[in-house]
Amino acid sequence: MGSKKILFNPDQIYENALKLHHAGKLSEAEKLYKILLDHFPNQHEILTILGILFFQQGHSESGFQYIKKSLNLNPNQPGALYNMGVELQKLTHLEEALVYYDKTIQLNPYDINAIINRGNVLKDLRSYKNALISYEKALAIDSNNSAAHWNKAITHILLGEYELGWKEHEWGWQSGERGTTRKFSQSTWLGNESIFGKTLFLHR
Repeated sequence: MGSKKILFNPDQIYENALKLHHAGKLSEAEKLYKILLDHFPNQHEILTILGILFFQQGHSESGFQYIKKSLNLNPNQPGALYNMGVELQKLTHLEEALVYYDKTIQLNPYDINAIINRGNVLKDLRSYKNALISYEKALAIDSNNSAAHWNKAITHILLGEYELGWKEHEWGWQSGERGTTRKFSQSTWLGNESIFGKTLFLHR
């Protein structure tokens, strides 16, 4: 009897790897990505996705190595640049994160997550006015983006611009930053009308 020949099907392996990855089975997905990489060592898409997988596993240095190699092969990858920025921001390497967010936005000016994250990095660097510019750019793309509104509120407050800050602060309910919205029969007072002769109910 002749031995069966095992066919190598890279498309099927890649599809299976993605399914495992999306299902959170990272170690199993990693094995399949590495099989593909053995056959296609200069395939930048595989290098990038493997780098992201390492970030998800908490292996920052390995993730940086794979994505940097990918970017050396093809520097015009907004997804790879964005994920580098996210990981560097998480590790508080803020100046480096800013560089990668800037490159991401150059390639994709409408990447609202990169724009907001850029604003947050600038806020953490205490470059508050520049942070506000990023949040305004994000809101020009999506005027109802709660994360942009919330971070804008915090930045105004940090600048001592309390009237502007507290108006935006209500967006914290939508963004989840202020917890779950409390339900009361009384209407919410947002400072738009006089409370003279009325009772103001405060709650924590």
